[in-house]
Amino acid sequence: MSILKGEILTTTHIQSMTRVNEGYGVISGCDVTQQASPTMGITVDAGSILYGGVTTAVAGGNVTIDASTSLPRFDIIYLDSGGNAHVIKGTAAAVLPGNPPVTNFKMMNTPYPNPSIPTGVILARIYVAANATTILNASIDSVAMYATTPTKIGLGNVTNDAQVKASSVVTTIANPGLDTTVPTEKSVRTELESLKAIQRNYVWNSSFEYLLGTSILGWTTLGTATVSSYTSTAPRDAFHVPVSGNGYCLKVISAGAGNEGSSQTLKNLKASTTYTFRCLAMATSGDTAKAWTTGASSNLSVTTTSATWIAITGTFTTDGTPTNVVLKLGSDTSTDVVYFDQITVNEGIGVPASYFCDLEWDTPKQLQFGAGSGDLVAGTGIVPGSFKQSQGMYEIVGWELIESSATPLATATATIDVIKSDTYAPTAGNSICASAKPAIATVTNANSTTLTGWTTSINKGDWLAINVTANDLAQSLDLFLTIRRL
Repeated sequence: MSILKGEILTTTHIQSMTRVNEGYGVISGCDVTQQASPTMGITVDAGSILYGGVTTAVAGGNVTIDASTSLPRFDIIYLDSGGNAHVIKGTAAAVLPGNPPVTNFKMMNTPYPNPSIPTGVILARIYVAANATTILNASIDSVAMYATTPTKIGLGNVTNDAQVKASSVVTTIANPGLDTTVPTEKSVRTELESLKAIQRNYVWNSSFEYLLGTSILGWTTLGTATVSSYTSTAPRDAFHVPVSGNGYCLKVISAGAGNEGSSQTLKNLKASTTYTFRCLAMATSGDTAKAWTTGASSNLSVTTTSATWIAITGTFTTDGTPTNVVLKLGSDTSTDVVYFDQITVNEGIGVPASYFCDLEWDTPKQLQFGAGSGDLVAGTGIVPGSFKQSQGMYEIVGWELIESSATPLATATATIDVIKSDTYAPTAGNSICASAKPAIATVTNANSTTLTGWTTSINKGDWLAINVTANDLAQSLDLFLTIRRL
């Protein structure tokens, strides 16, 4: 899959990218090309796919495309559980932008592909031009995502504390002294998932690696302190620190009051449960670094005056409403300069030996929406095409809006609304932005993590789209929503 500047990211692209994470992707072969003697059809090469996590052979062959009409359309090629190719026919529509007409089908806002693609491995979208009599390679856009063959890893391959935990799982399931039955893979996975839940780090962006502009994603400034993602000198365990991490930490400069710094509301905590906190902290000589919580039945409060990095630990216990526990990092008194890194909160009593995080959960993702072709002023209204969230629950944590024409216009003023519905397609009445809509005003880009009044949750099955509510000069607008997994 390749998307160049100015080309439209469609729901087909997004569904293909999403499905590969669910176990639906190409392992080898399966290229889509014109037939040897071009007709209204395509050829799918032999190969293999991952279908629901299971490797499946693909015999390949020719597939017929329905006849063209006086208007163009997009058809989608996908493979079912048996490796058989199918066509999802799109709706014919006039080309937009149309004045001047766009000739590169990858830059067309309309027609757009059918968003309802059955479960399967998506291979390509086919541009069926008006009155076409053949399908050529130039009209075939590969949107396939490539998967890897599943590999089973034996428990004997893990080491150190992970090996101890894994072996204890096997003992629990099948104690050799009492039961000689070999545990099933399902039972082992169930126990390992249980352990994983206990070992989860409940702090997001826990080593301060991810920014939007100068804002640290997931963290809110307390008081009038100056907070920043600062180059860290803390000792870092290469196994536990995110592979994408650049070695940053939180720096807090108190502006004149105690208990200033940065905070994060912790998600997915259990009621009436004790959690253990650990982090590395350091203070400028004579100052005090402090970590504390609010909203728990028994709150955390730990400090250090160490001028070198040191681990500080403590516990807190939730009450019957664990959704309002806020972790706070900052200064104990006014004008302090303090540092924090590698924050961990895990369930239970017992300090983790070192920092850890789940990259799938800790790494932010972005959704991109586009409006305009770059050669004319982008029109107002709902942009055709929607994104469907097909797995998990996510939360929007920030946005960035860019005037992205070939020569960005710093004089443009534009506002975009984000709309969401649990059915296709969202309408103007489905706004999730309240009055804090993404906007640019005489700048080429703007961003914010302040989402006042927003409905930030994205649930499985939700459809998202954008509605350009105002624009005077911008010719191409790209909106990026930064999201985190819950």
